[in-house]
Amino acid sequence: MANRLVQRCLALGFAGAAFVFQHAQAQVTQSSIFYSLYYSQDGYEPDATPSGHYTTPLFVVANDFDLESVSLSLPGSLEDLELTKQNNSFYVSKFASSEEEMLANFPAGEYLFRGEGGTLGPVVYSLNRPEAPLWSYETPSFTPATYDATRQIDPNSDITFEFNTWNSDPGANVRYGLLYVYGYFGDEDFFYAATFSNWDAQHTIPAGTLPAGRHLVAQLTFSSQASDEGGDAYSFVSFDRATAMQIYTGEGTVPCVGDLNLDGLVDDADFVDFVYAYNILDCAEPDMPPNCPADFNFDGVVDDGDFVDFVLAYNELVCP
Repeated sequence: MANRLVQRCLALGFAGAAFVFQHAQAQVTQSSIFYSLYYSQDGYEPDATPSGHYTTPLFVVANDFDLESVSLSLPGSLEDLELTKQNNSFYVSKFASSEEEMLANFPAGEYLFRGEGGTLGPVVYSLNRPEAPLWSYETPSFTPATYDATRQIDPNSDITFEFNTWNSDPGANVRYGLLYVYGYFGDEDFFYAATFSNWDAQHTIPAGTLPAGRHLVAQLTFSSQASDEGGDAYSFVSFDRATAMQIYTGEGTVPCVGDLNLDGLVDDADFVDFVYAYNILDCAEPDMPPNCPADFNFDGVVDDGDFVDFVLAYNELVCP
């Protein structure tokens, strides 16, 4: 999850940098801090409590030679954080065990980004985190109909994701939602990314966008920000809730659970394929069939839970 968080923040940084540089010709284009709560949705509702708590300061310049290093001074701390450089961005991602710990580690107050070297350094940019966190009032949640529809997706048809609308603390002056789709095993780029209003309740991914026969993750993020639009750089503090739901795309048709050879039946031939995957167990093992199709409940393993689902389908024989 941490890698995906960093990728997402960097993607936003690159986009913001391109926008600001195009309009203001500034070398420092973004100073920001992302506070992120991550939830999982393995059914009709997301988990009640987040499973991940990450804070990611991000500082962006127009060109990778503009600065050589960037450090961050935290309110009340005598030690600076050294940010990692990746191309024209500088960042660090910190995990916490709870929301309270995350907010205590990066408290309210003034943050100072200090850049050194390159064509621009030295530079100092300040950013203020508000006293109260600006989380969305609601947790991102895909609707039950969307959960059911995304158990097996036909990638050759449009797929519409439905979800809840939301609002946040009045102190936020920017609000938007994001939908990402990326590979479940974490070794691939994003296949889809889009933003929309916090009052939108659905978003459609066009036919042919998602790869066929893949185990993927759809992530819905509610981003609530306090931004400072007065300087030459885009400066903001973002409080994000993100819900991840596993999805699966078929080979152009919508197979039923248990039909591993896609012949419209759940029979002995599928049982042989299932037993092979069951004996391997872990979807990450190299001998597991690509995209782990026997992992019917998308928990990363082929185990007794998947066997129960298989038996139910086997007893029906013909796919609905």
